[in-house]
Amino acid sequence: MRGPEHPGQFRLTRIQLVNWGTFEGYRDITVPRKGVLITGASGSGKSSLLDAIAAIMVQPRWLAFNAAAQQSGQGDRSRDILSYVRGAHRRDVDESTGQVTTTYLRTGATWSGIALTFDDADGRTVSLLRLMHATQQASSPADVSNLYVDADQRVDLQSLRPLVENGIDSRGIKAAHPGWWTNRQYNGFASRLQRKLGLASDRAQRLLHKTQSAKNLGSLNTLLRDFMLDEPDTFSLADAAVEQFEELSGAHRAVVDAREQVAALEPLEAISTAYHRAVEALDLLEAEQHHAETFFTRHRVEIADTLIAACQTTLKSLSVEITAAERRERDATAAREQCQARIAGLGGHRIPDLERQRSSYQDILERCRHALVDAEDRAAQCDLTLPDSPAGWPGWQDDLTARLRGLDEEDSRERDANYSVLEHRVKAKDAVDTLSTDLRALESQHSNMEAALLLARTALADELGVTTDELPFAGELIDVLPDQAQWQGAIERVLRPLARTLLVPDEISSRVAAAVDRRSWGTRLVWERVRPGSPAPSTPASTSSGASPTRPGTLPGKVTVLASSPFAGWLTETLARRYDYRCVDDVSEFSRLDRGLTRAGQVKHSRTRHEKDDRWKVSDRTRWLLGSSTAAKHDALARALDQARAVLRTAIEAADALDERIRHRHSLRTNLTELIRTRPEDLDVDRARADIDSVETQLRQLRAGNRKLALAESELPGLQEAESAARSETQQLQVDARVRHDEMTSLTTRRDRWTAALRRAEDVPEKVREALEARISSPRQPRSDRDDRLDLEDLETLHRSTTTQISEDQRTTQSDRDRQIKLAENRMRRFKETWPQRAADLQDGVDYLPEYLRQLEQLRADRLPEFEARFFDLLQSQSRNNITALANRIRISRREVRNRIDPINESLMRTEYARGRHLQVRVCDRSLPEVRDFLRELQQITTDSVSDVMEAGDDPQARQGAEERFLRIQRLMARLRSQELVDRRWRELCLDTRIHVEFRAEVLDAESRAVDFYEDAGGRSGGERQKFVTFCLAAALRYQLARDGATLPGYGVVALDEAFDKTDPEFTRAGLEVFRDFGFQLLLATPMKMLQTLEDYVGGIILFQNEPGRPSRIMVSQFQDPGAQSDGDEVAGEERDDVQAPLL
Repeated sequence: MRGPEHPGQFRLTRIQLVNWGTFEGYRDITVPRKGVLITGASGSGKSSLLDAIAAIMVQPRWLAFNAAAQQSGQGDRSRDILSYVRGAHRRDVDESTGQVTTTYLRTGATWSGIALTFDDADGRTVSLLRLMHATQQASSPADVSNLYVDADQRVDLQSLRPLVENGIDSRGIKAAHPGWWTNRQYNGFASRLQRKLGLASDRAQRLLHKTQSAKNLGSLNTLLRDFMLDEPDTFSLADAAVEQFEELSGAHRAVVDAREQVAALEPLEAISTAYHRAVEALDLLEAEQHHAETFFTRHRVEIADTLIAACQTTLKSLSVEITAAERRERDATAAREQCQARIAGLGGHRIPDLERQRSSYQDILERCRHALVDAEDRAAQCDLTLPDSPAGWPGWQDDLTARLRGLDEEDSRERDANYSVLEHRVKAKDAVDTLSTDLRALESQHSNMEAALLLARTALADELGVTTDELPFAGELIDVLPDQAQWQGAIERVLRPLARTLLVPDEISSRVAAAVDRRSWGTRLVWERVRPGSPAPSTPASTSSGASPTRPGTLPGKVTVLASSPFAGWLTETLARRYDYRCVDDVSEFSRLDRGLTRAGQVKHSRTRHEKDDRWKVSDRTRWLLGSSTAAKHDALARALDQARAVLRTAIEAADALDERIRHRHSLRTNLTELIRTRPEDLDVDRARADIDSVETQLRQLRAGNRKLALAESELPGLQEAESAARSETQQLQVDARVRHDEMTSLTTRRDRWTAALRRAEDVPEKVREALEARISSPRQPRSDRDDRLDLEDLETLHRSTTTQISEDQRTTQSDRDRQIKLAENRMRRFKETWPQRAADLQDGVDYLPEYLRQLEQLRADRLPEFEARFFDLLQSQSRNNITALANRIRISRREVRNRIDPINESLMRTEYARGRHLQVRVCDRSLPEVRDFLRELQQITTDSVSDVMEAGDDPQARQGAEERFLRIQRLMARLRSQELVDRRWRELCLDTRIHVEFRAEVLDAESRAVDFYEDAGGRSGGERQKFVTFCLAAALRYQLARDGATLPGYGVVALDEAFDKTDPEFTRAGLEVFRDFGFQLLLATPMKMLQTLEDYVGGIILFQNEPGRPSRIMVSQFQDPGAQSDGDEVAGEERDDVQAPLL
């Protein structure tokens, strides 16, 4: 009597089902060890039985029910765990809705169970169970609860009903069967069944499941890549490289961070030098200012001593000169007196009086002439003529008085008009100035905002050390849509308060608040703290509107916000919530609105409050603030400026004409007033001439005929001049002597005072003295042109200019010192903001400058070299180890693939593919550009990596090379880590070495010559394709299940659904023969065809029947083998009409 098939190999011996698909109730099916043929009409339940086996033997992530019926092999989406638990068996049409619905055998709460029993015919038995429960409300597979069971014994599935039908009682099952292993998750269950049944890996499980739908498998490459070859460890190597790169990246970040810290602190060195130089200069300047008085006092004493000595010498010389001059003066006086006495003795005593009288009359004549010319000129300017005689003067002057009163009346009449002309000129000038200022501000700042606000923002940005772009006004980010331009004037009135609001990032708001509070800005400044990217906070006024930024007909719907601004979200939300004004064409629509706006600029803010601000026209573009572009306002301002200048020119002309009239009337008034004051006698030139002629007649009479008198008179002027000259000389010398004496006295007094002051003063330090000497020696200092020596006046001038220069130098140096302080504080503040932990104990005051410089020295001396050394070490190790390992692994992968294919070819050589023919698989390399580029990149990264890094040192070129190498690695790792679809495909293409090769099957004759080739099953008949697939699958299965050189797979169950439905008997036998030769137990599900051919390769048959609307029926028959022991041909179930009988 022959023993069982292949003792020691696990084969399926029993299948138990409860409520699985159309198998209602309990089913117990014995499976012959030799295999079984599963047949029946289409839809009778064949695939449902195989799906039950798959529900236990296949991991849920790969499970595809009824895959053989689908051309793609991806499974029937209408079948899932819940449809099997419910028992889906028919599709109907809902008459009320017309929709196709599924009819279930079990609609309430129900349970299902599957139990597979495996036996190795050598004393070992393993039962694997899956228990399922669905509540009445369950509507998806996720609603089905599961329990997986592993038992080393035969199990009666029906006996578990009390512990499952009302919900899975896992504790009860464990208590009733303590030797069983249970788990609600498949992962641990998969590991146990693989270990117990001899399945080598997850891939073996997946290949067994794929074999079930083998008829859909047409690609040799797909079979071998996906189901025979394990995933290469290149993926894990790449993952490890990516993971370890984080350490390298961290080291690089530390280097970059340290370098950035050094770069941030390095400017402090120059700032510190400049600051201390300024402090030292200020100290010297303060000392110069302090000692300047003493320095110049010492010079005053020296100069005074020199001047006093000079005065003494001069006084001695003057004394001699005065004595001689006095003698000459006495001699001249005596000569003059003698001459006068002689004249008197000759009768000329009246001549002096007459000459004086003549001189007086000549003066009167001159005055009359001037008065007459002036009066005639004034009369001509007034279009008048002087009276011909004194008698006409009273009436003429009355006319002048009347005309003067007329001028006063004319002034009174034109006074208001004059004021209007002048006011118009002032306003026109103000308009031109304002428009010019606005235009210059717009051109320089590229903003439509008011000039005063732009100046305030510029000053604030300078004080904070930020750009003006970081502090935008809201109006600069808002544009009125082009097709809504007719509404801009009205929108400007509503949004003006928001447009003038300065938007401040949250991170600098505290600094802005302090800066704003420190000074006066000369305008109304409103600013809003905003967190960039955040929407505006809701307010009671805004949330009530429930507005949308794009609601048609509203103000927010007519504007757009600059999308690139970080404040765009906040501003859009603010517009929607706070400015939800309905824009209406007619004011009558206000009655049904809470908030509205007309084109004319009337605003309804609430049910009761209205506003219309007509301080300027609604169409006045020069007052508009909104817009990210300034072109329109620039044109408007330019046009307005041209118009304002024209108005100003007209106003100036009118004012000039007014000034001319005023000057003319003033001139008339002055001339009339002077003419009224003039007397006729003041103009009597003839009378003055007569008086002179009378005196001259008397003088001629006295002198006529007296020759001695004439001679004496001719000598007297010369003697008088000589006396006057002598007296002047004496007086001048006396004056010079007094001046010199007074000068010497003054010099002596001041010298003594200065000397006393020097005794009280402290000594001038040498360094300060040299600095002051250099100042007074400078050619820039002013001094007298008399000679090269300094006098006291020069010294005082030098003192004043030196003091002024020292003060100016102090201001300049203080400004430079303050600038350095500000630069240092800004640098320190930015460093503290960027690296708060590094500067946790430091402040941003200038007193902490040495601490920051110590930080810089520490970074240069310790931290940066340390970080760079670690970075270079990691760069070297990653380049040498990880990248090199990955590149080598990819290069040797092809050899490994060939090694993996060798066992398959050995298996294929055991069975003829055709008479005298054998099937063999060849491995061919694929030339993939992406892989070549990838390997080239790896090669470039690793080439000379060690030498580059080790030679880096302080060589900038070597450091640059290391940095470039890191960036290459960084780009590579970023792509390997990327989740973008294109990068994931690239990663799989480069790392999955199974794709780097392709497989071709060759049919060899007895002399190993290739007589046929297969790259896939395309272009072959259905039978040829199934035969080819069967051979390849059988070889792949033997490889996966008979590892480590075993001659027999440890697990032998292979299920084939719709097997050999397209082959003839010869091809079918060839395919079945290879499975038998490889030692597999076949579960063949096939239509009612070729049964006689198939029965030679199985030990029994299972026939399925399923009438519409009724549960499936099963009939089992085991073939009799006189030479074998009976396996017990039986079927058990709740329905006793099942039949067991020979069918063939």
